[in-house]
Amino acid sequence: MPYSSIEKAKEASFPTKAEGIDLTIAQINKLASIYDAIKAEGNVDNAMAVAWTTWKKVYKKEGDSWIKREKGNIAIINASFGGAVRRTVWQGKEYLIAPVIALVEGVHEGSAGAIYYSKDEIAKFIEAWNGVPLPVMHPQDNEGYYISCNSPEIIEKQSIGHFFNAQYQAGKLKGELWIEIEKANQISKEIIERLENGQPIEVSTGLWSDDEIIAGEWNGKKYAVIARNIRPDHIALLPNAIGACSWQDGCGAPRINSKGGDNKVKDKGKIKQALSSIAELLGFKVQETSHEDIRSKLQQILNKDDRLESQIIHYIKNVYDDHFIYEQSTADGVKLFKQKFKFDGDEIQMNGEPKEVKEDVRYLDISHQNIGGEKNMDKIKEIVNTLIANEKTSFNEDNREWLMTLDECKLKALEPKVQEIKHPEDKEIDVFIAKESSPFSDKDKDFLKSLNECQFKALLEKYPEKKKEELKGNEKPPTVDEYIGEAPDGIREFLTSGVKLLQEQKDSIIKGLIANKRNKFTENQLKEKHIDELKALAELAQVEVDYSGQGGTAKVNSLDDIKALQMPTMNFKEDKK
Repeated sequence: MPYSSIEKAKEASFPTKAEGIDLTIAQINKLASIYDAIKAEGNVDNAMAVAWTTWKKVYKKEGDSWIKREKGNIAIINASFGGAVRRTVWQGKEYLIAPVIALVEGVHEGSAGAIYYSKDEIAKFIEAWNGVPLPVMHPQDNEGYYISCNSPEIIEKQSIGHFFNAQYQAGKLKGELWIEIEKANQISKEIIERLENGQPIEVSTGLWSDDEIIAGEWNGKKYAVIARNIRPDHIALLPNAIGACSWQDGCGAPRINSKGGDNKVKDKGKIKQALSSIAELLGFKVQETSHEDIRSKLQQILNKDDRLESQIIHYIKNVYDDHFIYEQSTADGVKLFKQKFKFDGDEIQMNGEPKEVKEDVRYLDISHQNIGGEKNMDKIKEIVNTLIANEKTSFNEDNREWLMTLDECKLKALEPKVQEIKHPEDKEIDVFIAKESSPFSDKDKDFLKSLNECQFKALLEKYPEKKKEELKGNEKPPTVDEYIGEAPDGIREFLTSGVKLLQEQKDSIIKGLIANKRNKFTENQLKEKHIDELKALAELAQVEVDYSGQGGTAKVNSLDDIKALQMPTMNFKEDKK
């Protein structure tokens, strides 16, 4: 029921916090409306846990507050296929074409829970389905969340084709999977083999939708959400998985709408039953429980520890082979726990006590804009034109109508991402060169700057010794006079004489080089050079220098001062006989 104030909600022992953050009255009433709708249907064991899960699809945590999510979260709806296929050559490559029913009207239990997909919503953007990529398995980020397939990296690594010839018929989205045979064999060889042998393979649709929280029932199946404005992202092939909207539900590819198709399903069930009987006779245990069944059993076990009056709720986050992660939500916040378990095919047995864990999440900087108000249609049109023209995307003119329905933020998310290569900073290079163990000098700076962060880090690990000298803060190295002034008395006189002698030699060479007509250096440039380099230049220019330290004058030999030698006279006399 809606509450008139936060105090009224507290009096009714209704949650007023999420993960330790106070909710607004609007957010509390949103949770209450979801909870009431689910509770009224009576089709779940723990209505509050489901309500929280649904509520978090509407709101997301940002800093110390909860804000509304952008409309259109990606959802995963499963299907399956099997049947007649054919081969063809397209753009110089061989493809396997399989007819498919990608989505049918009904209540589907996907990544977003039980959601009703109506025939009217399925039929809205049929043309937009043409050209969507076909990845092997759904793409996920590092945290395990489903993400869009439309990026160059994912298409290169996972996609093996496209979905074409999309059409709507009697509540069903039909079309063809065009699978590039060579790439499919590289990623998952069994796909082509199974399809050409007439064996079904599960397919699963990744799509965007605007979810409307409305409870209801369709053909005996209850739901709490209706999907609106369904837009496609990809259709995944799942060689080793089973979908919710499966072959039995009427989905599938290659799928032929004929009596034979249904008979194949029934025959498959009989074969499976016969194989199970044979396996049991041989002493093998038949595993028929799906991953989703195990997840459901685990959730039922956790539900026993819920205490609604104390706002303590548990729900599954991730399930693995031998353990699972769950959240414990209380008025003070949310904690994550890891629990080991063992499943023998019939019963689940918990192993040991749960351990509190911490989720390792990466936060990436992204640019975004305020999407409130009317759309900037000129800007959107410009972005759509760029997406269609970009060869790194799979969009074409057939996708324009759908792309124009998206706001600027979603369109920006579809742009191919260019990974920025970071290089070491100048300060890091200077510190590295200063290490005693470093074989590099200032002459190698350009080379070191060309390395990426990983390559430079490898060098740091290879030469880990302490630095020769590290300047602290803005401290400057001592000048020559400061260095001599700090030297002991006996050494100070020796250093002073040596510096004076060196300077006299440099002055003498510089004077001679400047007097040379062929000299191109300025006096300041020559003063910056090392004495050895100046000596080399003097020898090259034939400048005679007095190195006695008495301040002698350098003698300059110019090519103009060198007189040509006279040709010797040669007298050849004949010998007289």
